[in-house]
Amino acid sequence: MSKIVIPNLFLIGAPKCATTAIADMLRSHTEIFLPNKKELHHFSNRGFHQTSESEYWKCFEKATSYKWRCDASTSYCMTSLYDGTAARIAEISPNAKIIFCVREPFSRLISHFREELSVSRVPPRFNVAIETNQELISASKYMTTLNDYRSTLKPESILVIIYEDFIMSPLKTVNQI
Repeated sequence: MSKIVIPNLFLIGAPKCATTAIADMLRSHTEIFLPNKKELHHFSNRGFHQTSESEYWKCFEKATSYKWRCDASTSYCMTSLYDGTAARIAEISPNAKIIFCVREPFSRLISHFREELSVSRVPPRFNVAIETNQELISASKYMTTLNDYRSTLKPESILVIIYEDFIMSPLKTVNQI
């Protein structure tokens, strides 16, 4: 078996906060490796999306020469729903850097609802959807998530990216990373 390559950069932004766009921009950087598959959800215990240990490590096999190895999974920001996510990341990668993408919560919620509705993952009535799909609300509990990561990793290792800033100036925002 080849040597296990551990990710040291985690893009944990909420759904509909430009995580895919940021991941694509990071992927083009010569020092950053992202697996072909985004949304591995390995540390969140997200049920049917979770990858097995061997599947997860295999995603990073080709990353040995990269300074940064990034796992981009939106479920990692839902620590109120997937308890222990931050601790599991800190256990495997104690010096990890976190990029936490956030957005004005109500706009994010509406956008997330519309996306889930478009693929028939939620009922068409908004009030029923937020009662039956806990991820819709959990993804906007930014302070809970931030506190969970601050309690397990060095606070200075967490960079918060605001969606609205990214939309206004994508390159400037990504250069902060």
